[in-house]
Amino acid sequence: MLLPAHSHRDSDFDEPLVWALEHRFASIEADVWFVDGDLRIGHERGDVRSDRTLEKIYLDPLFRAAREGRIAGTITLLVDIKNAPEQSYRTLCRQLEPHRGLLTRLESGVKVPGLIRVLLSGDRPIELVAQDANRLVFLDGRLPDIGSDVRLFPTVSLDWQKLFAWTGEGTMPPDVERRVRHLVGQTHAAGQTLRFWATREDSQMWAALLDLGVDLVNGDDVVAMTEFLNAMRAR
Repeated sequence: MLLPAHSHRDSDFDEPLVWALEHRFASIEADVWFVDGDLRIGHERGDVRSDRTLEKIYLDPLFRAAREGRIAGTITLLVDIKNAPEQSYRTLCRQLEPHRGLLTRLESGVKVPGLIRVLLSGDRPIELVAQDANRLVFLDGRLPDIGSDVRLFPTVSLDWQKLFAWTGEGTMPPDVERRVRHLVGQTHAAGQTLRFWATREDSQMWAALLDLGVDLVNGDDVVAMTEFLNAMRAR
C-alpha cells in the first residue's frame, strides 16, 4: 500500500527518486528544464547537468520497478515544467511512448489505468494536452480547475500560503478548517484529489490535513514525513 505522501522538490536530492520509491510514496515531483533537446532535472536553471536527465533519473528506474513488480499501486510522477512547455511536452511524450502499457493513459477519450501516472505541473501546455484524445499524461489542476474534466485534471494542487494566513502554529482556526473542508468536498465531488504545497512541515499539520480529507501530504523532509505516516498507519 502506498503512503499518502508527495515528495516535493525530489530532484534536489543527491539521489532523486530513491527514498520515495523505496518507502512507497504515492507521488513524486521532478522539476525539469528543456535544454538541448532533452529534459534535465533541477529546481533552478543553474542546477541542471547533462548527466541528470528525467529519463535517466526518473523514467528508467520507475518503469524498471514497475516491470519487476516493485510498485504497490499507481504511483504519480509530477513533472514540473520550468520552461518551453510545448517542447517539453512533446519530448516527454516521446520518452513515455515505449512504456505506454505501464501508464495510466487516455485511449480514444477513455481512461485506462496503469502502474504509473504522469502529471504536468508548472508551465503547463494546457491546450496542447487537452487536444490529445490518446494522451499519456494529465494535468495538475489549480483553483480554477476544480470541477473540470477529471480526464484532464485528475488532481488539484494549491499553494497554502496564497489561500491562508495561518501558518500552522497552534490549533487550526475554524475558518481555515471550514475552507479546507469545502475544498476537499468540491474536489472529491468532481472525482479529483487534493494536495496543498508550502504547508508547515510537522506531524500536527500533516495530521490535521489528512483528518480533513486532504489526499496527500506534501513535504521536503521525506524522512520525517515517512516516520509520521508509518506511525499513523501502525496506530
